[in-house]
Amino acid sequence: MLTLVNAYGGRGFQCKTVGELRTQLQSAVESNCGITLLEIPVDTNSDKLSREISMLNLFIQMKNGKQGAIEAWDLAVAG
Repeated sequence: MLTLVNAYGGRGFQCKTVGELRTQLQSAVESNCGITLLEIPVDTNSDKLSREISMLNLFIQMKNGKQGAIEAWDLAVAG
């Protein structure tokens, strides 16, 4: 998938650490151009996810209109 995104002029990265994820997210926001795909290989066991990955999953669920995700997002960012 990364090769395909790059072929169309986008940027793609595989983030192996939370630090890499933070760096690449910041870079994508600052560049504000084209498509950026971030691959994040993680354990599917939700008990083992970092806070950053849990928040990213919740954000995606909220944007996709998943029932209850907006309320859960609001609670998560308020505290």
